[in-house]
Amino acid sequence: VGELGELWVRGPNITPGYWNRPDANKSSFTDGWLHTGDAARIDDEGFYYIVDRWKDMYISGGENVYPAEVENVLHQLAAIAEAAVIGIPSEQWGETGMAIVAVKPGHSITEAEIHAHCEKNLARFKRPRQIQFIEALPRNATGKIHKPTLRASFGATKPTDEAAAEFRRLTETGLRQRKAAGLAQAAGLLRGGDKVVLDEGQARVVLT
Repeated sequence: VGELGELWVRGPNITPGYWNRPDANKSSFTDGWLHTGDAARIDDEGFYYIVDRWKDMYISGGENVYPAEVENVLHQLAAIAEAAVIGIPSEQWGETGMAIVAVKPGHSITEAEIHAHCEKNLARFKRPRQIQFIEALPRNATGKIHKPTLRASFGATKPTDEAAAEFRRLTETGLRQRKAAGLAQAAGLLRGGDKVVLDEGQARVVLT
């Protein structure tokens, strides 16, 4: 109770695994439990609270830092339109925080002002050591801030970023293939065991 950990789930409504991806199944399942990737805690009444994404957590000086907490503090500043925090390598601490900030049009704010606000509202090990200003944060297809892109841009990639990119590629390929198959079926191009495959991004029908 009260401790943070990764949320695992199991039940009849949970996928049994990834199709033809034994590597993904090995890293994402334990005895039928799906690793959600969410950092969560449970209170004494049995309620669960999602704190952050487990893979976004970084360790600074032996302490776990959850970026969502730092980002919530940054968003208290009226001049900040959006902000994201990532862990970057540090010889002294292992990792330290970097805040990537987009400022609202017509507003201004300095690094010193951001550091001063964080000093008042965060423990020392949680405070971002570096501030980077950009026009807008990168987002994925669903509109969420895409931290793998930020880590790649600022030299702090994680192994999970590569796995996530491969998963998105496979997912997008599968969606395009199913869409192409549906169109081919509607056009009367498929018969019996015929199938649609993608060849260098182009759909083609394989006849049987």
